[in-house]
Amino acid sequence: ADPLPAVLRLSALDLLKYIHPALSAGEDARRRFEEAARAIHWYELLYTGEVIQRWQVYFLCLTAEMDDDAMDGICSRLAIPSRYRALFCAARRDDHATLARLERRRSREAPQESELYRFLSPCPAELLLYLMARCGSEKIRRWISHFVTHLRDVAVCLDGNDLKQLGIPPGPRYKEILAALLDARLNGRVATREDERTWVRKRYLRAPSG
Repeated sequence: ADPLPAVLRLSALDLLKYIHPALSAGEDARRRFEEAARAIHWYELLYTGEVIQRWQVYFLCLTAEMDDDAMDGICSRLAIPSRYRALFCAARRDDHATLARLERRRSREAPQESELYRFLSPCPAELLLYLMARCGSEKIRRWISHFVTHLRDVAVCLDGNDLKQLGIPPGPRYKEILAALLDARLNGRVATREDERTWVRKRYLRAPSG
């Protein structure tokens, strides 16, 4: 339930290097583990019905300072199954880039809801909790919390059949329209199914001039 004492004991005995030479457990690691415990507890109290893999969050916290090559090496050394390696390598790398984007926004206005959704929607729950533990900003934690509680499950009501009924010919354009419609819903410009139909008509079915 609380892996931090065991990790600190391994560090005190100078044993982490036998897992990987780049591993360490200093004050930054202690802070990440403590923040991860808070984030996991918060998430589980949401009662989403989604079971999270706690060990994945803590493993990400332990290896947070390792570069991509070192992370790939530790996955090989520990024979981590391939179904997890994508999370620990490629998805982790993408998450670090996402966190860097959020850090750049921290001193400016908050991202729009649709922008926050685009940043965070690819992230599994374990990576979202890792980001909350890794970042040093309460503002960014609030943004991630807001995404989880208010934005992550937002979806549009219309689908391709509705667009066809509105008179829009089927094709790749449907993906573009539905993505723009989702942005409109996230940003509060539409709230109901009829709002969505009206929005699509105005934007994509304007009567030709003349």
